[in-house]
Amino acid sequence: GAGGEGLVAYDLQMKVNRGGKTCVGWAKRHMALNAVAALAKNDVLFIISHSGATADSIAVATEFKARGVKIALITNAASSTLAEIADYVLHTHAEKNLLRVGTTVSRLAQLYVVDCIALALVHNTWETSKEALSEAQEAVGRHITYRNWLYQESSGEEKQVQARKRSNRR
Repeated sequence: GAGGEGLVAYDLQMKVNRGGKTCVGWAKRHMALNAVAALAKNDVLFIISHSGATADSIAVATEFKARGVKIALITNAASSTLAEIADYVLHTHAEKNLLRVGTTVSRLAQLYVVDCIALALVHNTWETSKEALSEAQEAVGRHITYRNWLYQESSGEEKQVQARKRSNRR
């Protein structure tokens, strides 16, 4: 995915990895094309494109499809160039409106589809996913706790900046 859709791609990557499967997200065309040899015939490349017409995404889909990689598309445009290229189309429904919240609505719709994909993957591979999820949770728990993250100590320089800001407000 390009732009904000790249964030959705990274969310998919994190969820699939946490389930014990290999997944890499790219937000830039050249990064994806540099990795063309990383996917083999019948692997699946997810492309996230609200419009289904993003030139960068079309270039990536065309290149990978020519190598036998299956293309799964998450899009709002079921009748688009990318939808024609894709082997699988997961259609979202996010209307544009005058308040410019269309990108927020489309991203939420895409994240919903990503959650469904992740849940289906875990459900269909429960025995291996259960172990992978547990390992991921333990690894994160060993190094990051909510309390430590929330109350982490600031560096001395940051404390000085914060003190100056407080004194300027008075």
